[in-house]
Amino acid sequence: MNRNLSTRLPKAAEVVARALRNKIVAEQLAEGTRLPAEAELMDEFGVGRVTAREALRLLEHDGLVEIRRGLGGGTFVRHPDIRQISETMSLLFGVRETSLREFLEFRLLVEPAAAELSAERIADDRKQALVEVASVGNRLERVPDLHMLIAEESGNRVLGLTLNALHHAFGAHFRRSQINEKDLLATQAAHKKIARTILAGDAAGAKKAMRVHLDAYANYLKKEDLLDKPLVPRMYQSETMEETW
Repeated sequence: MNRNLSTRLPKAAEVVARALRNKIVAEQLAEGTRLPAEAELMDEFGVGRVTAREALRLLEHDGLVEIRRGLGGGTFVRHPDIRQISETMSLLFGVRETSLREFLEFRLLVEPAAAELSAERIADDRKQALVEVASVGNRLERVPDLHMLIAEESGNRVLGLTLNALHHAFGAHFRRSQINEKDLLATQAAHKKIARTILAGDAAGAKKAMRVHLDAYANYLKKEDLLDKPLVPRMYQSETMEETW
């Protein structure tokens, strides 16, 4: 009998968790929506208390529910936190030895298009935020902010979520000892130019400005002999992630 993982039957808890996950997504349940109590899950799915609790723990691990204890407690819907996803992505890059060259290739493919779309679609009430994040491009910990905001304002949720899921890796990849004040001032100038073209609604100009900025980044990586170095150079530490958000 073939007992490999591809033919493994799902555990009862996984079946219950999948059903609840589908319910949350299909019904677009808002954060804070109360889910059925353990006893209700036991009746609905014909499972025991241990199985019901395990199913809820699986959803809690996925960031889809919050389990509150005590008076007024219960199980409530949560929406996944992009920070949790970003941390996982960073860990994957680390264990798979993803290089800065691969990171550069991805950014060159995606970010000029995000800037182009942002110039066409940025919301009026987000324009001041763009001005503000462009002005702090000389602070290393704030450098990712402009790129994340542009992705969000592209009007494409796949672009926005994907680039924001890279936020931690973006912050962690900097080799601080190899970045000087001149580099940071050049970054700030590039950010301001990108912001100006987006605010002017110049889609082609925004695409070009982002491309020029990333070409300069590529030249920096080559000059510092970093292209084939790992994207995430050290083990993940929670305090490092906090610094990059």
